[in-house]
Amino acid sequence: MNTTHRFHLISLGALLALTVSRIGAGEIAPGVLHTVHNLPGPVVAHVVEVDLASPECTIEMGFAQGIRNHETGREPTSVIAARYDASGHEVVMGINCGFFGPGVIEIKGPLASGGELIGRPNNTWEVYMLQESAEGWIGRNVTASQGVVTCADGTQQAIDLLNLTRQTNSMAMYTPVWGPTTTTTAEGVEVIVEDVSFPMRPDKAIEGTVTAVRTGAESIDNAIPSGGFVLAARDAPADTVLAHVSVGDRITVRFDFALSVLNNARLLAGGAGWLVEGGEPNTPLWSNFGFWDDRHPRTVLAWSGTRHWLVTFDGRQPGYSIGMDFPEMADFLINTLGAEQAINLDGGGSTTMVIDGVVVNCPSDNADPPCTGTERAVANALLLVRRDPTSALPLVDDFTAEGRTLTWDDKFTFNPVVEFAPAAPGGDGWVLEVMDPAGGFETTSVGGPGDEDIAVEALVRCDHRPEVAANGFERVGLFARDSGNGNFESPSIGGGNCYALTFDTDTGRVRAAVVVDGVMIDLRESEPVLLPSDAWRRFRIECVGDRIRYLVDGEVIADATDSSHARGRCGVGYHEYFSTNSNAQGTHAESFRVESLPSVAASTGLNTR
Repeated sequence: MNTTHRFHLISLGALLALTVSRIGAGEIAPGVLHTVHNLPGPVVAHVVEVDLASPECTIEMGFAQGIRNHETGREPTSVIAARYDASGHEVVMGINCGFFGPGVIEIKGPLASGGELIGRPNNTWEVYMLQESAEGWIGRNVTASQGVVTCADGTQQAIDLLNLTRQTNSMAMYTPVWGPTTTTTAEGVEVIVEDVSFPMRPDKAIEGTVTAVRTGAESIDNAIPSGGFVLAARDAPADTVLAHVSVGDRITVRFDFALSVLNNARLLAGGAGWLVEGGEPNTPLWSNFGFWDDRHPRTVLAWSGTRHWLVTFDGRQPGYSIGMDFPEMADFLINTLGAEQAINLDGGGSTTMVIDGVVVNCPSDNADPPCTGTERAVANALLLVRRDPTSALPLVDDFTAEGRTLTWDDKFTFNPVVEFAPAAPGGDGWVLEVMDPAGGFETTSVGGPGDEDIAVEALVRCDHRPEVAANGFERVGLFARDSGNGNFESPSIGGGNCYALTFDTDTGRVRAAVVVDGVMIDLRESEPVLLPSDAWRRFRIECVGDRIRYLVDGEVIADATDSSHARGRCGVGYHEYFSTNSNAQGTHAESFRVESLPSVAASTGLNTR
């Protein structure tokens, strides 16, 4: 961050007129508001406000050259935004993002976008997370262990680097966001893996099939397959790979983070300065950064729940805008915007806001006179994107011996299709098994965050197990209109938020439930439904507007009016409450369907308004 100031005095009135001519403040997209604040100092702040509870909008990360490997060349924020703008993926606006240095490794902090883990933490700065539920989160000193690949024979090997240049005696993993090829230059071993159960998140195991193991000259600079990854190893790790990996193997990869809540991440970005915590200035942490009490151009991300503010403060242009220090930013964010949390991103000459392809603030590089500066080339940017959030219905998966048909999003571990007896009615003996062997809860989901009027159903195996009830029980079932975090009815790591139809193995109780922040309310609380037997049962949840119906084997057990969850993904859930994990069997499901309710209303008798 260059602290050199350029002085050029012109009249404040002329500067404000120049500013207004550059910005055109107002609604820049449905529900997205751009405002300009001319503050004492003087300081000019640009603010874009959006409530990400609307599923049409989300924040994603864009990279210079469209790839993580920005050693090929950094780019201005406006160029990055234009790269990602496409039909059905409209980039409304963008701001510069991460602190960076001369090499690709120097984008600070962990990286994730679109629910996909891109890079591990590499420092002790602050981390912002946009959760799948559209709520923001912030943490400090986020750490992660090495990744681990588990071979088909159970052998494990550390993955030292994720989307970073491979080193000697190490293994690196490259996903498509790195670039078209691995860019390796020395021989080793490169394992090509396809049919991968993306997205890859912190604390989630993904699985894929090895399609090639390349050695010698063929191990250099291999193409990274779409929907797959490449493991590139040298020296001792390469020897392990050669001894334990073969074409056709199914292998598993996992990156373990210290905080399991990061499994909820849709986006991860690093920053330097936790400005606001709980609606108060977070002063104890400011002195970690030497630039906290100087006025500079600044870029900030602030939020309160799902409501987000993307903010730039122009600076280093005396007479027009001198910039902000941390206390001044905190005061503005709290008392003017109402922010509960905020993080300082890269600033100085990098500070840029782009709206509809136009730079609306006044970058400080070469700004003599003010508002004549040039954009600085940066490594990455945060992009506010409008998209189609709904899924194409119907969705069908019959879980055959060939595996899963739909693109399922597993919570912690790959949930396989397994042989199971007794077979489900009309089934082929192969079913989906949902369970985390490490214990606790597990889900797998499909659909889009904007799905509203839908019916989700499946055959679910309900086994009454009083013989192990003294040790605990299992809860199996379906869920609909999930927040996106996929937490079922767990009170942990953000809490479950969905409608759920479940079976408890100890008592045989069926619950027609609404789950809010992990609190499960059975809509049949006063008259519980008990089915204490072993059987395949057809579970179905129907959602139209605020009317929610729960059906078991075609019989309505609850018909409720509830507005807790307006939309969201659906899927299969599991939670075990055993003292001994070996008692767990998991949820077994067959004949999974998601339909648009208007298309099935006539057969169900449901009023679709």
